[in-house]
Amino acid sequence: MPSAPLRSHATESISLAPKCLSGGYPRYARLVYCYGQLSSSGCLNNEENEENEENEENEESKPTSYVCVRGTNRGSNLARALYSPQHLGREDLRVMHSLRDLLKESQETGFAVGHFNISDLVLLKAVFAAARELNAPVLVGLSEGEREFVGTRQIAAFVRSLREEFGFPIFLNADHTHSLAKGVEAAKAGFDSIVFDLSALPFEENVGQTKQAVEVLKAINPSMLVEGEIGDIGTGSEIHESSPDLKKGLSTPEEARQFIESTGVDILAPAVGNMHGMLRSMVQGETKKHLDIERIAAIKQATQVFLTLHGGSGTDDEDFRKAIAAGINIVHINTELRVAWRHGSEQGLAQQPNEVVPYKILPTAVDSVRQVVVSRLRLFTGEAHFTQRA
Repeated sequence: MPSAPLRSHATESISLAPKCLSGGYPRYARLVYCYGQLSSSGCLNNEENEENEENEENEESKPTSYVCVRGTNRGSNLARALYSPQHLGREDLRVMHSLRDLLKESQETGFAVGHFNISDLVLLKAVFAAARELNAPVLVGLSEGEREFVGTRQIAAFVRSLREEFGFPIFLNADHTHSLAKGVEAAKAGFDSIVFDLSALPFEENVGQTKQAVEVLKAINPSMLVEGEIGDIGTGSEIHESSPDLKKGLSTPEEARQFIESTGVDILAPAVGNMHGMLRSMVQGETKKHLDIERIAAIKQATQVFLTLHGGSGTDDEDFRKAIAAGINIVHINTELRVAWRHGSEQGLAQQPNEVVPYKILPTAVDSVRQVVVSRLRLFTGEAHFTQRA
């Protein structure tokens, strides 16, 4: 089957060594730059760029490049990438440095970025381990309550250290921020994005205060992405006994368009049948959440901005796939991780009833959460596999 042309901002093309395209989610396969087209076998048809070899010794000083590889036939997958100017010497070529770049890539290639809430080191270790296992970019988020427990500046420093030490695309979001003061705190700490959530207010008040927040936060950190929220998806990433009636709080395309035009937010979180938390029947696997896919598509068409799905825990897998195809770029998972954390912690204590050393008890909790994150990332990325330049 002939290979299709690469779609990117670059004039030059790239090829991937066959090992990058071999089965499963590849680990740190080497990204090879050249000036040929990607052959149907996925093999190189040009010599490796000499500049790449000459600068081999300076690899650690260069930004890392990531490539999204997609396709049902792994032997003929096409690569779409954000490139490094250091390697190809072109000013118009870019590296996937920012969350905005990653979301643009998700929009072009049809995958969604997984967003996982954390409130301790166990959760962070699990999410990061899962993302590295799949070579999938990832967002970690903390609500106001979670940030208060962990420390806003402290978690920002921790995530930054992971990104720098491993050269890995892990990004940090200030989830469900309800006051400008807390938003400013996150912006100054270096968060990559913020969910400024005043959806509980009347629409006009939400618009006015969100617009002000965008102006203030962008003045502090122009690259920070600001997300606004409209509609009603309930509260609390917890286990609920009954489901609230959220039909009256569903977002409309016209409301979404007006909100985007009036506030200038980068990302929109609409209410499309999603709900925070999980019913007990969902935890037990008896029921699933279902989304309004047509509403998602209509809101995407009306706004043409990045869309986030909050309250993803307990959602039907096929609904996730359809929602991503309809325009969802970020999917939030929290309650599923909390349930896994609880089960893993209980298992660790049960297996070692006399143990008192935390780092000997908690690995089962890390692994329990990691398994959930791996399954969700595989679902959200679909056929997208990410290879990192060695």
